[in-house]
Amino acid sequence: PTPSLTPTPTLSPTAQATAAPGDTPNPLEDPARLYEQAATAMSVMRYEEAIEWLDVLRALAPDYRPAEVEAMLIEALTQQGKLYLRGQNPDGADMLARGVLLIYRANDIRPVEPSTLLGEAIFVEMYINARNYVNGGYYDNALPILEELCAINCGWGYAGVTVSDLRDRALAGTGSAP
Repeated sequence: PTPSLTPTPTLSPTAQATAAPGDTPNPLEDPARLYEQAATAMSVMRYEEAIEWLDVLRALAPDYRPAEVEAMLIEALTQQGKLYLRGQNPDGADMLARGVLLIYRANDIRPVEPSTLLGEAIFVEMYINARNYVNGGYYDNALPILEELCAINCGWGYAGVTVSDLRDRALAGTGSAP
């Protein structure tokens, strides 16, 4: 018997194996992937993460689902901003200023809802400024802000320090009795 030759299949290289290292698509440049990452972050209330994904998406592909991306970004900005303004972030860090900036950023895109949220951010920004003046010993600069805040809500506070507490400290620092 004569031996027969059986052809051996040869493997052809895959596209990935033949592509140059620089030609490999970057998943972070795929708008659909970026959108999916943002949506996933939103679904588990990781708003800071969603903001990051959406910012990258808007920078790389501003025409990708612009209305949906904008709506998701505004929701992430306002939800995270509210958490910070109300001291509801789990780590307990003082994120008041970040909360104000997030609300202002959302409002720059379009008016935030509810409209009282912008007022809340303005109030908190005034509180931060007054607190910084008091902590820096600039009591005369703090007092007008604190009087205005007290006319709105003297009992509002953050991390156990109310507007009234700051006003009392400022008055004591200027030598005036509360």
